[in-house]
Amino acid sequence: MTLIDCQICKGKNKQFPQTNSAEAQGLHAKTALTYKFSFSLAKLADDWGKAAPPKDIFLSLPYLEVLEKHAPKGMKFLYIVFYKNRIPVGVAYGQFHFFVAKESIPIPEKKDASLLTVALNKFKRLLLRALRFETLYLGNLLATGDHGFYFNPKAAISKQQQLECIQLAINEAVEQRTKSKKVPSVLVLKDIQEENRLPIEVSKGFKEFTIQPAMRFFVHSNWNSFEDYSEALYSKYRIRVKRARKKKNPIKHHFLSLDFIRSHQDELQQLYEAVIAESDFLLFKLDFSYFIKLKESLGEKFQVLGYFLNGQLVGFVNLLENFDELDAHFIGFKQELNSPHQLYLNMLLDMIEYGINSGAKSIHFARTALEIKSSVGAIPEDLFIYARHRCLFPHLLMKPLFGLFNPSSNWTPRNAIKS
Repeated sequence: MTLIDCQICKGKNKQFPQTNSAEAQGLHAKTALTYKFSFSLAKLADDWGKAAPPKDIFLSLPYLEVLEKHAPKGMKFLYIVFYKNRIPVGVAYGQFHFFVAKESIPIPEKKDASLLTVALNKFKRLLLRALRFETLYLGNLLATGDHGFYFNPKAAISKQQQLECIQLAINEAVEQRTKSKKVPSVLVLKDIQEENRLPIEVSKGFKEFTIQPAMRFFVHSNWNSFEDYSEALYSKYRIRVKRARKKKNPIKHHFLSLDFIRSHQDELQQLYEAVIAESDFLLFKLDFSYFIKLKESLGEKFQVLGYFLNGQLVGFVNLLENFDELDAHFIGFKQELNSPHQLYLNMLLDMIEYGINSGAKSIHFARTALEIKSSVGAIPEDLFIYARHRCLFPHLLMKPLFGLFNPSSNWTPRNAIKS
């Protein structure tokens, strides 16, 4: 762990070049920003707790402690605390992950595909075999949203100053880590919201991307029950909800106790893996011990909603209360029950009901199944990703390669809720 004045370490590391380096020295001298970094949260826990955002559970000590101890295979972490006049005023959080394209992006065989499609898919598979590199993500791969860094607004640090100091800290941390570990080739700033989008002078050197939108459901302030939500739907969507509820009838659901989750860990793991097996893009696989430890650590703020058919566990939904937001964390269910019982649609409706009853202002539904989420009232939200490769030629190829492999987002947005 090191304490370094931002202006002093300017130019030490060339893996991720600085932006506006001529100005950075004056800016950081003026703000007197310093930082500490570590690859273990325990070494920074006291100051992290003082500087972390007051309303983001994904940057809180209890959550990060669980994830560090029960991380996906191969994932490592970077923690940075920033100081102004030696007072903790900000944090940044990174995840090191070795990306292997052929394992993350399946290219399915289609019997009725055209010759052009067959040739393109063959080219994609050849290319995927060559794409493998260490990546440092500023943010959380397990959660949709802007959870990469935070500065106390009262510290009056501009976006440009924030990013420049973050990059200096990252460069120093990468230089230290790579003495014995893989060298990160790519730096990614993940899921930046529109209002926090980086200005041109700050994002210089990065490629900006958007991928499939995140689906977010807003709970109206005058809804006090699920019935209020149902009445706010346009007629055809309200009829669809009633039909789905009837089809669900033989399936019961209730919250699972910690003891039940522990004793049925293997079944829950299988249900989770049944869903991720159908994914178009998969960076990691979780062990259910992560969810068990979240329940132990967060208590009532983390719920596992179990679904049962004739007494047999057939599905689950994880719900994480992030202050006034509800995060649909991960799910699992038996695929063969989805069509006859509209199980997935009913899970979305149950999450909405829970969100209304718990007083949430919004529900984060993540990026999958866009159209069905839109049909229950979720709204697409564009989040921006900034990425750069440490070598010029691969950096120039990032945008065309990204376009080639970005999952298709052809879907029809719905307008389900009356305005």
